Amino acid sequence: MNGILREIPQEVFDFFRYEPDAGKIYWKKRSGMRGVPGKEAGHVNKSGYVEIRLNKTTYQAHRIAWALFHGTTKVPAMLDHINNRRTDNRIKNLRPATAQQNPKNQKLKQGGTSPFKGVSWHKKSQKWQAQIRSDNKSIHLGTYDHQEDAYFAYCKAAEELHGDFANFG
Repeated sequence: MNGILREIPQEVFDFFRYEPDAGKIYWKKRSGMRGVPGKEAGHVNKSGYVEIRLNKTTYQAHRIAWALFHGTTKVPAMLDHINNRRTDNRIKNLRPATAQQNPKNQKLKQGGTSPFKGVSWHKKSQKWQAQIRSDNKSIHLGTYDHQEDAYFAYCKAAEELHGDFANFG
């Protein structure tokens, strides 16, 4: 982790309770119209994250979950959802990450030439090419007759370069 922490207000401990195995946050006491004791807090925003509003400030639920579980108001600046489900705020699905580690755990983007992450069709050579990004650089891993071979090269490089943050698509 890069050591940068963000502060969550102390009052979250008064207003919320967290169930780490379910990843859910519930209101402990009334706050406005929606803050009803016992009711699940938050809603899913347009980016797919659960967010919770408290005293006219919006917080990401995974940050509140981290604070409540660890009993601290200082939360890592970046938290990674290990399984890529932004609504899954179980504590076992959250881990601190750096700005360099977090994108390594991204899923395959839709609309490419291959169903495999890190693999695309190279028109000039008429072969499948494997590429990976590391430290803001694109690394060419070779061209292959079969996309499965290119994907194998990507997976091997992802394991070596990304470690625990490797995501194979």
